[in-house]
Amino acid sequence: MNPDGLSPYVRVAMYSVVHNTDTIVSERIIFDHELIFIESGRWLLLYDGAEYICCEGDFILLAPGVRHSMHAIDGMPVSQPHIHFDVTYDSFSEKIYVSFKDLQQFTKSERAMIRDEVFCMPSPILGVADTDGLKLLMFEVIDIFNGGGAFAKIDCKINMLKILKIIIGESLVSEPDSTRRENTAVRSVKEYINYNFSGRLTLDMLEQRFHYSKFYISKNFKAQYGVSVMQYYNSLRLEHAKALLGEGKTVSETAAALSFGSIYTFSRFFKSAVGVPPSVYGG
Repeated sequence: MNPDGLSPYVRVAMYSVVHNTDTIVSERIIFDHELIFIESGRWLLLYDGAEYICCEGDFILLAPGVRHSMHAIDGMPVSQPHIHFDVTYDSFSEKIYVSFKDLQQFTKSERAMIRDEVFCMPSPILGVADTDGLKLLMFEVIDIFNGGGAFAKIDCKINMLKILKIIIGESLVSEPDSTRRENTAVRSVKEYINYNFSGRLTLDMLEQRFHYSKFYISKNFKAQYGVSVMQYYNSLRLEHAKALLGEGKTVSETAAALSFGSIYTFSRFFKSAVGVPPSVYGG
């Protein structure tokens, strides 16, 4: 990308809150770039065949020509200030509008509207260091765009150049940052297990809660932590069982505390891992 050619054009800049809906945006392709800040709430982004959990505080950059959809999580309102923009102004910039259609629905002239992707980001979630700075710049652009005035376009362009500087810097970051961002959901799964290991958990339950396929969760959890999801879950249960038995809890009380269906099931689980039944552990 040649910095001398940068002349950003803001197409739409607005604050947006979506209330209690499952689908924020149905599957579509946009003509331009869209920068989104998740001010509150969470949504699942399906982007170019991959799944991303977008949480409060995340910045999302959607590229032109990439199929995506957005779905609210937990039925909660989502506040998502966003800006549609061209990196470089040209004679078509003011004729292009925001698309809510998929590629198959485009006319020939609409296909020609798709801007070039210039950032080539490995993930749509930006790993920004100065999050407060980028948020303030976004809000400044939105306020200027909607406030009007003789110099509104110039002021928008000035602030968008500062935003582009941040995005370009992020696009030059090597793979480790993108890997860190994409594994945010896996860390969320681990934290959830840490607080809920005393209850019954299955991969199907985690899939439903986190809106990732259980195959995605299994693969990435093992890659990041070196053990499978269920091995990690069972290791926490085992250590807690040992602690309870060491405190003098009965086998029945320990099994109930860890939500086992029966003493027999718990005893079999414990003996398989430790080598002795819980009734004689520590004796």
